[in-house]
Amino acid sequence: MQADYKSDGTFSGNQQTAAGKGRGRFGTWTVDDSGMYCTDITITVAITQPDKSCGYLFKLRDQYFFAIGSDDRGARVLPRTIKK
Repeated sequence: MQADYKSDGTFSGNQQTAAGKGRGRFGTWTVDDSGMYCTDITITVAITQPDKSCGYLFKLRDQYFFAIGSDDRGARVLPRTIKK
């Protein structure tokens, strides 16, 4: 997925499925006082699908990661690429 996150709290982008089909994504993003990053995404396919998630972004050396919001130290962590 590639997305353009704007300073007004909105974003838009696209994602390619495992089958090679593209679909659009757009929505809003926020960061609260604790640093939790949340997105409210709408995925456009034959029908629109909402997707809400929260977690934390962090950096280790030169790599960024997204950790699903949880107190579980074994929670899934996903690598992310951030471009300016």
